Amino acid sequence: MFEELFVWVAAYYREALYAGGTRIAGVLCSYADIAVVAIFLRIMDRIHGRPASKIRLAVLAAFALLTPLLALPVFTGYFFILQFVILAPPYFILVYTAISEAKPFVAFVKSRVRQ
Repeated sequence: MFEELFVWVAAYYREALYAGGTRIAGVLCSYADIAVVAIFLRIMDRIHGRPASKIRLAVLAAFALLTPLLALPVFTGYFFILQFVILAPPYFILVYTAISEAKPFVAFVKSRVRQ
């Protein structure tokens, strides 16, 4: 079984296939990253008992809409720049939220652990 796989890889796996796979992986990983940030934001909203952060979620949705641009054929260097441009704002939101909500989050966890 593995022999056939290695023969196929040796015969057909070329740079274009690698670049295409990287683009697909980039799109999927970008969506996963944005989903993790959205889930974290929602958890913090639930801890505080407040409605969802509409502005932050709207920013995440906007960048989620831009994510399919990663599938466009661009030079490799531009792919990583585009990926940075698409993912930097969601990560900045995550870092800002983690820093600003650290104390309430720790207090919430401590209150749950003591029960």
